[in-house]
Amino acid sequence: MAIDAKVSLQQQIENKLMTEVTADTMNRMLRIVADVLEGFDVREIAPEEDQDDLLDCYLNAMRVQGRSEKTLHRYKYIIEKMM
Repeated sequence: MAIDAKVSLQQQIENKLMTEVTADTMNRMLRIVADVLEGFDVREIAPEEDQDDLLDCYLNAMRVQGRSEKTLHRYKYIIEKMM
């Protein structure tokens, strides 16, 4: 998943720069970006519906661990504000 996100990021950079720089400059810049990204774990932000599914999974896991419904409600409130 992280590899796909890196490729997607590189393609978006390329698309934005396509009309701004020469092909040679673009290739050099993309190599630099690829080198820099090598040390990072890049992930695309999940669509909102996926985030909701992840939140539900997290809350269910906390419920199984014995958290109270009041605590779960507070977790949900805080996480939704962050998202």
